[in-house]
Formats: sequence, C-alpha cells, structure tokens
Amino acid sequence: MKNERLTQRQLLALLWAGLLAPAVEVLPVDAGPGTWLSTLIALPVLAAVLVLWRGGELPKLLAALYGLWGVVLLAVRLRLCAQRLLGAGWRDGSMAFFLLGTAALALWIGMGHRAAFGRLGQCALTILLVTAAGVLALAVPKVELGRVFPLWTQDVAPALRAGGAAAGMLGWGVFAGFLYGHVDPETRKPGRALWWAAWGCGLLSAGQFIVLGCFGSRLSAQLTNPFFNLAKSVGVTGAFQRVESVVAALWMFSDLIQLGVLLYALREIGGRIFPGKEKQAAAAGLVLAAAGGLVLVPVEMEPVVLAGNLVFGAGIPVVFGLLKKSSKKLEKGC
Repeated sequence: MKNERLTQRQLLALLWAGLLAPAVEVLPVDAGPGTWLSTLIALPVLAAVLVLWRGGELPKLLAALYGLWGVVLLAVRLRLCAQRLLGAGWRDGSMAFFLLGTAALALWIGMGHRAAFGRLGQCALTILLVTAAGVLALAVPKVELGRVFPLWTQDVAPALRAGGAAAGMLGWGVFAGFLYGHVDPETRKPGRALWWAAWGCGLLSAGQFIVLGCFGSRLSAQLTNPFFNLAKSVGVTGAFQRVESVVAALWMFSDLIQLGVLLYALREIGGRIFPGKEKQAAAAGLVLAAAGGLVLVPVEMEPVVLAGNLVFGAGIPVVFGLLKKSSKKLEKGC
C-alpha cells in the first residue's frame, strides 16, 4: 500500500531520532578524557550491521527472540520516558500516570501508517538536532581544552571500553532494520546509510567533546545525565535562563520515536509468527512492556540493556549476515 511506504531518508531519520534518547542517557561513558571518541570507535560496528543485516530476513525463531528483547526495551524506554517527564517539572504527577499515558500515545503512533510515522520522524529529528545544537553552541565558550587534551597512551584502553558501551547504545537502533522492507526501492541510494552513520557518530562525538570540556570526565561520571545538566548552565542574559526543563520535555520526541520503532518492529515480527495478527501482537507486547515498566528499575537495567543490545544489535546481525553471505558463495560454487 502506498500509505505504508517509507523513503530511505525517513527510515534513517527514525533511526537517529530514536537513538538520541538513549544517547543522552549513556554518553559520555566514564572512561577518562578520551571518552568523546567512543561513538567514532563504535562506528565500524554500526557500519557492519547496516551492510550485513536486514531484519525482515531473519528466521522465525530468531525473530521471536528479537520480539522478546523488543518487549524488554519497550518496558525500559517507557519507564525512562516517564522519569524524564517527572524530572521536567511535572512533579505533581505519578510514575504510573506518565508511564501509562506515554504507552497510550505510543500505541496510537505504532498502530498508524508507516509513512505518517516516517514524516513524524523527520520532524522530530529536526527539532531534536536544533535543540541539541542550541544547547551545545551556548556551552562552547565554557569548554576547557585541558579537560579533554592531551590524550596519552594510557587513555586508549578506557576509550576502547567506552566504544563498547557506545556500540551497546547504538544497538537500540537495530529494530529499525525490521522496517527496511517497507522502504520504497526508488528512494534507496547505495552508501547513504553509511554516510548518515558517519555523520551521526561524528556529531555524537562532538557533543561528548563539549560536555567533557565543560565538566571534565570525573564530574561527568558523577552526573546522572550530563547533557541535561549542561542545559542547566546555559542561557542568554535577558532572553532565557534555565532551559533544562524545556530540553528534557522536547526529548520526549526521541522517546516516542524509539517506542514507535519498537512497536512497528513487533508488528513485523508478529505478522511473521502470527499471520494476519501483526497489530494484535504489537499491542500485546506493549501491554506486557507497560506492566514491566511499572516495576523495572532502569538504573539497574542499564548494564543488561547495553550487553543485550551488543548481542542483538551487533553480534547476531554480523554473524547471521556473514553466514548468509558464505552460504550464497557456496551455492554459486556448486
């Protein structure tokens, strides 16, 4: 159906708009001055996944495992989004109210048309990038290069560890691969996804550089969310001050996009396992996730999420893609 088609740009916008929520929660990792290089170190992993894997090609059993992991990520994202709203100034509400309200909004988005969701992703990415650029630009005068330079040989190993955490963060985007089959073939251009990956990882590293330049690696490690703390310290005299609540509220766009990507992926998985009942499967997954989100503690879940995303977001796609390429070569050889 025409209204279910996405363009390649829309799918990439959905991927990166959804990644910005986990990015500000995980980055920068506590690994010293070289932490800002983490996403650039993780870029080859993301590039390999983009080249070797398409979610629609997975066998049913493996797709079911991705479905279960998607429900876990839904629960964590719902909880984190509710916490962000509570921290954005609406302290009179309750965790359950914001979590269930977000779940209802996500369900409305996830049961709609893919093309409309793609347009929403483009708008959300624009809003988020403009907001982040404004905060980071205002923070540039406060950057002290001595907090990030010079980098010594002993900084290499911590930076590589930070790259692993960054790869786990980027693993949130693997579920966007399940929407690839709905991309209009006429809009696909070879290499575009890799360019977006390079620019995205580069911009994330630039953002980490500014955060570390303002706070230093030690203080950044002690802060719950360095980016939002950075927003507290920026402003324009006589125009606006203390914009952190607005920034945190706007970041809900990223939460909703990530929730929508997960729900559309569950629709694809549900349609393969239960033909004709893709929407029912996604709705059931969201109900389970909402129930789990009410009891999950995301701070304790973060190491589990990063490790799981490394497996589902990088390990399985790379191994599966390589095995598929090898089997094709064997078939041609025969």
